[in-house]
Amino acid sequence: MDLWIADYVDKPEELVTIIKKFEVDSPSLIERLKSAGVNPLVELGLMLEKPPLKSVMHAAAYRATMEAFKRLPFTLKDEVLAMLPAPTVKAGELLAETSPCIDVIRAMVGYPTGQCTVLPVHRSYDSPLWFAFYKKSTGELLYLKVNMDLLAKYLAKTEGRPTEEFASLGADKIFTEIVKVNIDLSRLDDKGWTEVSEKLGGDAFSLVGIANVWAAGKGRLLLASAAMLHNHVCPGLTGGYLLSQYIIRNVPLAEGEKYIFISVPIWCKDDAFQIIFDTTVGKRGLFARQIPKDVQKKLPEEVRNIATILVKWDQKAGKGRGYALFFDWVKAKKKFEAEAAPIPKSKGLMKLKMALWMLNYEDKPEEFISTVKEFNVDSQLLSKLQCAGVNPLVELGLTSYQELGEAGMPMPAELKPGLIRTVTVTETITPPPGKAKPAVIEVVPLWAYVVMAVLAIIAAVMGSLYARARAKTPKL
Repeated sequence: MDLWIADYVDKPEELVTIIKKFEVDSPSLIERLKSAGVNPLVELGLMLEKPPLKSVMHAAAYRATMEAFKRLPFTLKDEVLAMLPAPTVKAGELLAETSPCIDVIRAMVGYPTGQCTVLPVHRSYDSPLWFAFYKKSTGELLYLKVNMDLLAKYLAKTEGRPTEEFASLGADKIFTEIVKVNIDLSRLDDKGWTEVSEKLGGDAFSLVGIANVWAAGKGRLLLASAAMLHNHVCPGLTGGYLLSQYIIRNVPLAEGEKYIFISVPIWCKDDAFQIIFDTTVGKRGLFARQIPKDVQKKLPEEVRNIATILVKWDQKAGKGRGYALFFDWVKAKKKFEAEAAPIPKSKGLMKLKMALWMLNYEDKPEEFISTVKEFNVDSQLLSKLQCAGVNPLVELGLTSYQELGEAGMPMPAELKPGLIRTVTVTETITPPPGKAKPAVIEVVPLWAYVVMAVLAIIAAVMGSLYARARAKTPKL
């Protein structure tokens, strides 16, 4: 160690930095800093020695953070990401909010000059409590899983001083698991991923992806989508982030307009849309339709890779403009394999590496995304696209019920084989770059055939009456 550090004699800035400058305007400050029992870091406002522990949840976060200081280790100079589940955890029959944990970590690591980011990660309301601390400079992550039976016991205590008692327990009692692993994706191979997966269990994919996107320093809207809703990073979510960047660049909103997504088929991109544009399902900003994966595989590529239908809607004018957006996954996968080799064999690790690699195109999403069709939207068409029972791709002439049926798509009863009839639609559709223009067919509604049948019957009856009338007319 002594010989190694000698290499930095001429470049001490590599290891040493000034984190705070302060004025010494009184000899009493010097005396206080020298006094026994005074923590100089606390005295100078560089850290809180022990934040107020008002609840057992405060105490749990305090003990987790102390373990991170000791086991990573890190200082206030280091960039650190802290993660924990949100908004609640379930211990026994009790629900506990995790917001007190966030307050404690920020107080201990981020106050006032620390570089700690605390990121609550969305989980189900009944998640167990865990903490994860990621040190950017080394790629190391410390994962601590709380003993939920013990936590439930202390949360339920109404006598004594449960908070102080919990905080004084040994780490081996408070935590059922304390694991330290390196999760830097640039270093992880299949062997390393196996180790990480075994040690972090079901949280591995989520924590590795989120930590590496944070460390990359880009894709902050992707990070928000992962932490606030989707709870992990994957190629599908990054694809949604790239689609969002494409929309912002190429389909900007004017005053009074809003986005409405008719997403078909459903995949991870829809969670990105809801966070980035606040187009949530509950506020009728996004309507999703599914096409089963086994059906998608049998569809032509120009149909299979349609990502979403975007409507730019002006509520006051009662009209808008629609865009069918295409994501070229074939091209994306080929470029990933060429630019990010060697590609890991592990499916989970491959997905994480591809999701992170795709961020290289956040400023040029047009590399994979294009608009294959633009169309005017009135209130009647918008209502159709939003309604259950309507297939938006068929309604817009991008495919047909016949094509979907041949691929194995479940059909409504009135569109079973034998009742489907098709006609050619002569509407201009822009094919994806490098693709041949698809042959587009549309279904003639069943009622049209009923009308034609009725007219044919009427014509037959009228013809018969006319023939009888002619037969009764006397010849001159």
